Amino acid sequence: MIAATHEPMPRVYKARHTKRPRRTKAVMEALRDGLIDIINEYDQMTVRQVFYQAVVRGLIPKDEKQYDTIDRLLVQMRDDGTINLDVIIDQTREIHRLWDYGSPAEAIRRILSSYKRDPWEDQPERVVIILEKAALAGIVQDVTDRYHVPLMTCKGFSSISQIQDLCDVMDEHEDASWVLFHLGDHDPSGLCIEQSIEKRLLDHDGDFTLERLAVTPAQVSQYHLPTRPTKQKDTRAKTFNGASVELDAIAPDILKDIIEQAIMQHIDQDIFAETRDREQRDIRRLKSVLGEYKDNDGHESAIDEEGVES
Repeated sequence: MIAATHEPMPRVYKARHTKRPRRTKAVMEALRDGLIDIINEYDQMTVRQVFYQAVVRGLIPKDEKQYDTIDRLLVQMRDDGTINLDVIIDQTREIHRLWDYGSPAEAIRRILSSYKRDPWEDQPERVVIILEKAALAGIVQDVTDRYHVPLMTCKGFSSISQIQDLCDVMDEHEDASWVLFHLGDHDPSGLCIEQSIEKRLLDHDGDFTLERLAVTPAQVSQYHLPTRPTKQKDTRAKTFNGASVELDAIAPDILKDIIEQAIMQHIDQDIFAETRDREQRDIRRLKSVLGEYKDNDGHESAIDEEGVES
């Protein structure tokens, strides 16, 4: 007689309902107040920059899951009017539109307010900023626009088209020596991005140097930047030592100061001042030429020295 065989019963595992302690109302209010202090300290920030500043100030633990908490709170605070809508910037979502004008006066005012001479036209060196994170473009542009420095923004690795566009910019002033500053994360991919850019540019016939401006190991120590574990799944991690640091971890004012100091090192101030003087003379000539006109109704109007219609 053959003994009956029994299939082993499948093991059933029930989910464990582990409840995380919820923040009390008082703790949430304290966190909101801390976020307001951070935002009031800077003109504009990305959500990730606010998150890192909250970590540095001990408002939240260094946990990526806390990013969602900060993001949700910032949405609530903008919705209820606690903070202005425009203090949190998001360069990854834009509305494209063409400029138009309601009158000749409006067009003339825009011309007068936007006219700028190239302050680098007689400089022996020219600078380009290469930004690995497009989300930070609004922060970086505050400095690059002030000094008329080209800004190339990437989302990770730059494309062949972007490199070609950069080469075209450099070819417009082939007599100048170009200094390219790279801003990116201190992690395996961030370092590889810089090497990839340099490798592609070596095929270009121009005179240039490429320098990592941020994030550097020295800055991690100097500014006590919060780190995150390096992604070991990244094949580039084999040759990378230590923890990773995101560019967003640098406070906006410090990041702007790093960029401005780097640019200033390559500006001849006497030449810069002469160019500004020529710019002011050009503006006076424009005001003289465009000072009188007829608008759509045939009404004679004038533009004063401040570009205001009278």
